[in-house]
Amino acid sequence: MNIAFLHLALTTFATGTAENIAIGILPDAASGPGISIGLAGQWTVVLAVT
Repeated sequence: MNIAFLHLALTTFATGTAENIAIGILPDAASGPGISIGLAGQWTVVLAVT
């Protein structure tokens, strides 16, 4: 197996997992800075896209 392909697969898995974990704690993350859950979700999307 090509080592570059393995690194790409692991990086994609780690990024996807991190974004899905953030969705689970969204209400708590939104209450800290006092923003709405919708706005916190939009910031999660922005981070996922970038």
